[in-house]
Amino acid sequence: MFAATCSKVRPGIYGYLGTAHLGKNQVGFACGSAFMIAPGVLATTAHSLRVDDLAKGKLVDKIEVICTLDIGKAMEVAEVIAVDDARDIALLRLPTPRSTAFLALAIDQIPSGTSCGSLGFPLGSVAMTQAGPRFNLIERFQGSHISATGISPLPDGTPFTYLETDSLMYGGSSGCPGFLLDGRVFGMQSRSIVEGGAQANAKRKGVHFRPAPSKPQATRIAISLWVASSEIVAMAGRHGIAL
Repeated sequence: MFAATCSKVRPGIYGYLGTAHLGKNQVGFACGSAFMIAPGVLATTAHSLRVDDLAKGKLVDKIEVICTLDIGKAMEVAEVIAVDDARDIALLRLPTPRSTAFLALAIDQIPSGTSCGSLGFPLGSVAMTQAGPRFNLIERFQGSHISATGISPLPDGTPFTYLETDSLMYGGSSGCPGFLLDGRVFGMQSRSIVEGGAQANAKRKGVHFRPAPSKPQATRIAISLWVASSEIVAMAGRHGIAL
């Protein structure tokens, strides 16, 4: 059902590789997905630009990105416009973008039950080679339904809008855009919540674990949480970017 939609949004999907210098002969990497929201402007999650996924972690020093359609070509260097850890949004700029194809953002409320999909580069990994760092660039589609829209307060009391979908995403899906059948983006994947599971795996990127249920028959929770597009639009506006 979403095959045509994927073709429509693919020109605005990017993978990125971040590099952080941690000390003498120590380098950390971050990789994930991003998407273009205006000519030369990309959105991704704030936590995934830090080498340990935490707000206090080291922010990468260098960010290189590649559009899905340009895989195999040289990567482009992006600059950080702003990072908002509370909202888990980061905005990047390509000074001389190879392409200016961007995705339309849906800021209206999406009814529960609406089919949706996402496209990006989850399950990413970085390996050092003699030629330098290389990261996994396998584009993956994931599908689900909108299950709820919620509002929760940030630490300063400001209301924050998020959405839930009814399926667990692949690890490393942070930064993937979630889109409707018409190609409009309703939000950006930020994290997942699952019930049970090995606590040792709780440090996986963008995955939060709840305590295992006391009763074996208890319902398993598998929810993906998305930063609403309206939050991305508002942040872009605060930095002079009209969408």
